[in-house]
Amino acid sequence: MLKFAFLIVLVCIVWRWALGQWPWEALKQHHTREQEMAKARRLHVFMGAALVLSVLLHVGGLWITSPPDVIDALTFRSPTPFSLWGVIAMWAIFAAALLAGLRRGLKLRVTTWRKVHTGLAAITVSGTAAHALLIEGTMETLSKVALCIIVVGVTAKVIYDARIWQRRPTRKTQTR
Repeated sequence: MLKFAFLIVLVCIVWRWALGQWPWEALKQHHTREQEMAKARRLHVFMGAALVLSVLLHVGGLWITSPPDVIDALTFRSPTPFSLWGVIAMWAIFAAALLAGLRRGLKLRVTTWRKVHTGLAAITVSGTAAHALLIEGTMETLSKVALCIIVVGVTAKVIYDARIWQRRPTRKTQTR
């Protein structure tokens, strides 16, 4: 019971840090669309940074246990097929984070930036799913497959709902 209480307190603190308010405050407030979008962007940045940090911790832990295997994986010389997908997903998430960090400096059009960032996110999710599915022994097969299907499906739905791949009419074509 104490572990559960500690977990709830930890989630509340992370929520406060990520969103700027306590979870119970979110239940009673009504915000404008702009405020909700700003909050969603802050959460997106927080989760992206947490994902990058978790990948760094994962690779660091692998480095501690077996540096030669990490070197083989990073140079694409590993005999295990799951390491290839893990490394591809890792570089894709690093590229997406770097692209997000340099967004203003690169002076890309918003649509171009969103397409590249979304494409890198899709590569990250699909590479991570392939990486997880090919590793044997860490999870039971059925739960692993179900979790990967859910994650890939949710990602596909979010990408579809964002509609960034559809061509939108320009101002020139609207005035004609």
